[in-house]
Amino acid sequence: MNSETKSMTKSKGLFSLNSLILACLSASFCLLICVNALSAQQDSSQLLDLKVEQQSLGETLDQLFVNHQIKIAFNASDPAFDQLISCNLKASTPEQILESLLNHRGYRFKKIGDQYIVFKHGDSEPQEIKPQPDAVENLSKEVTDTIFINKNVLRLDTIVRLDTIFRVDTVVVRDTITVFKQAAEHKKAKKKGVRSDVFNQKARKQQGHAVEVFYGRALIMVQFDVEQQSNSILKDYLENSINPGFRAQTLGFKYHFNANKWTFTSGLALTGFAEKFDYKRKISTGGFFDIDTLDTYYSISNMDTTWFHITDSSWIPLDERNFEYSGTNKMGYLEWDIAAAYEIMRFPGVRVFAKAGAGLSALIYKSGTAISATPDYEAIPMKDFEMETLKFSWMLGLNARMRLTDAFDLVPEIYYRSYSGDMYKNYPVQRKQSMFGVNLGLIYYF
Repeated sequence: MNSETKSMTKSKGLFSLNSLILACLSASFCLLICVNALSAQQDSSQLLDLKVEQQSLGETLDQLFVNHQIKIAFNASDPAFDQLISCNLKASTPEQILESLLNHRGYRFKKIGDQYIVFKHGDSEPQEIKPQPDAVENLSKEVTDTIFINKNVLRLDTIVRLDTIFRVDTVVVRDTITVFKQAAEHKKAKKKGVRSDVFNQKARKQQGHAVEVFYGRALIMVQFDVEQQSNSILKDYLENSINPGFRAQTLGFKYHFNANKWTFTSGLALTGFAEKFDYKRKISTGGFFDIDTLDTYYSISNMDTTWFHITDSSWIPLDERNFEYSGTNKMGYLEWDIAAAYEIMRFPGVRVFAKAGAGLSALIYKSGTAISATPDYEAIPMKDFEMETLKFSWMLGLNARMRLTDAFDLVPEIYYRSYSGDMYKNYPVQRKQSMFGVNLGLIYYF
């Protein structure tokens, strides 16, 4: 009986042990499934989509922070981050996105805490700032105190909560920007000053006001036209006498308002037109016989009357006079222009704009010689010759802003301007005028 009781007791013990082992295995299996599910969910949440077209690299990195809370530290004053890029990445991790954007541009990155630090190839990697040993000792003492005070099963949870103190310390890593600048200063290469707009995504060259002074030369193009064919002789005289050429000069001042890729401009300029005037005219008199009637008589025959004239002739000698006029005709206009320009392309340190505008020109002075519309086509002073005092014009052009400093740009420009209507007033020959010019200006941003 005793042996049977012992056998039953032993079998019950083995059954309890097997049940306990089976329960532990089941719990471990369920825990493993939950951990894998959470890990898969976390990995899938880190897959990002990024699509940009013609956007600067710096704005793309800022977009990752705004849309996905990915913290990225980089040197915004570096012109490489102003380059325009286009990309389309799908289901990529933040590391894969940064490698695609930075590796072939000479940059690397390192993750410190919850932040990615961008630096050039060849530079030393930024180091994580770790807590001081005394702080760790204090922390471990607090852990010990907490364990003794709580005295419950949740001691391990308390330790995990204390680990969040180390996460708070990662906030110090955000000062990596300062550490990165100090590392760059130790390099003996060319120093690059920190611009005042390093942390401003819209630099003052793209958002704000600017003034410009400029000087230019222009090629004058003149076309003469007549409504009546009887004035074609006068038209020929004008075409043979006036030679405009590359003689127009412009000196002016402009105000610019910059709004991203758009620029709106208003300006005043003094434009002087100069043209060669070389007019030759010949007047001839005489060279023929002057016939004079001295007397007249008649005779009658068979009821017919016949008249006879007694004449005398004298030779008028030929008299020729040549007139030559040579000089320079000058006209000056005060011009007010308004224009709009749009950035069509960008290179490192250079932005190219296409512009269109209109202007109003007022005649302020004139000098030289003109040809009158009288039958003898006499030469008269320009002050007695009538011209339109106000003229409208339109223009098209291209200019490039080439960076000199943070506040100054050099601006070469080419343009075409056409004046509307007739430049002359109350004159049988119409003069239509246009010009093709080049300017060189200096812009100051404020």
